[in-house]
Amino acid sequence: MRFVVSSGVVLASALLADQASAQIPRSWLGGAWTEAQRIEDQDGSLLGTPVLVARCGRVFVVVDQAGNRVVALNREGRALWSVGRRGAGPGEFRSPSALSCDSENRVAIFDDANARITMISDDGKLVGAVPTEQRTRQVAQSRINDAIGTVTWRSDELYSLIDGRGRRIDSVAAPSWHRGLSLLAREQYLAALSDGGFVSVFRWSGRMVRTSASGAVLFDRLGIDGLPFPSARSYPTPGAGGGQMIRIDPSAVEAARAVVELDGVLLVLHGGAGPTRGRVLDHFDSRSGTYLGSSRLAIEPLALAADGRELLAIRLDPIPAIIRFRWVPGRRSP
Repeated sequence: MRFVVSSGVVLASALLADQASAQIPRSWLGGAWTEAQRIEDQDGSLLGTPVLVARCGRVFVVVDQAGNRVVALNREGRALWSVGRRGAGPGEFRSPSALSCDSENRVAIFDDANARITMISDDGKLVGAVPTEQRTRQVAQSRINDAIGTVTWRSDELYSLIDGRGRRIDSVAAPSWHRGLSLLAREQYLAALSDGGFVSVFRWSGRMVRTSASGAVLFDRLGIDGLPFPSARSYPTPGAGGGQMIRIDPSAVEAARAVVELDGVLLVLHGGAGPTRGRVLDHFDSRSGTYLGSSRLAIEPLALAADGRELLAIRLDPIPAIIRFRWVPGRRSP
């Protein structure tokens, strides 16, 4: 897949400085995402309330949040199997919040309320569960081995690695700028990449840190738009735990909503505001972090996933659907 910057501007691959003034302007690619397939759920029985999607070997899987279940579909959109219901027992979920696949195409579903990762084979058999720390916020299963990247609220690490039994085996130290951030500012999305590395994209700043399979930082750069940081208030949570709940200003604008790797390119879904809110994809080279340009989707997706050279997107309104997009060079973005 080749992405061409419509303006013809060649952008330097140097790492950006910490100051917001170092951010570069957005430029638009000469191409467009065209719809290749749409799987709609007319009566709610197929997808329910889909919030996550991933391709795992021969099937692609969807997390139905309302049904607390995982549904597997073939490429034509026919349901193959379904696992899950609300609960804390084996194969049950209370808050499924992350979905990925391992090197054997097993489905990994992180449930933060049950503090575990449920593993399911691509033919729908329950494999087992991996315990996680109580304060785990994000999970991404390695694409080349059994290691699992996990993000907690710890300020001294970017992410840690656990094995199939939940034992901590390694961690990646946080950059110096990360250690003084508030809990809100450290909120990030973690994705496993095809070479065994990981990428962290921070929700409110768009900052992106890419690591290799060994944990070495390959690049650390700012996002494209410098958006104002959201205002928030903290409230004590009830009970003896002494925790806090953070309530964010509902008008806050997210810098990043998701990140996915597609054919050597990192696509960061920009939040933003206005008519293109939640539809802009910023493209970066996966190895160097070079900004390649941006594109627009015809919809505001709730979640994204790669399927070969195509992009899977979840749309909720007006009818829940999974839409497959294909990049066509030279066409104008909607």
